[in-house]
Amino acid sequence: HNFKRPNLVGDLQKGERYINMDYMFFSSMQTASTLQVINISYDIACQWSKNLWTHMSAFPQQYHLDHNMKTIMFLVPKFHLPAHILSCQTTYSFNFIKGVRRTDGEAPECGWADINPIAMRQDNGAMVQPANSVLDLEDTWSVG
Repeated sequence: HNFKRPNLVGDLQKGERYINMDYMFFSSMQTASTLQVINISYDIACQWSKNLWTHMSAFPQQYHLDHNMKTIMFLVPKFHLPAHILSCQTTYSFNFIKGVRRTDGEAPECGWADINPIAMRQDNGAMVQPANSVLDLEDTWSVG
């Protein structure tokens, strides 16, 4: 499965800062009120998830997710998992979660091939505004 959530493409500037990831995640979850089970695949889910709910309190109420009323699993994709310590390899493994054992969790990584042309435009030294980056993404993934 290769599902992408609305509002989940963002400018990470330099590196994956938690605040950026938190914002994209909470923005995406605004349209997930009916979802009861949420499986999150992220290379560093073991670290990112530790303080996520505390971080949520810093966001406006509209971004808050009633996480106590949902089943939320934080998982590390299978390709990335061997680089983690043993406790992460068991706690965050897709292999032990009913309904997702055969999933590798790498689908989010597959989108990079589609984004490469945009990255090359960004990396030419020109000043590109974030709004233009979003337009580039929309143009790249537009259908029709």
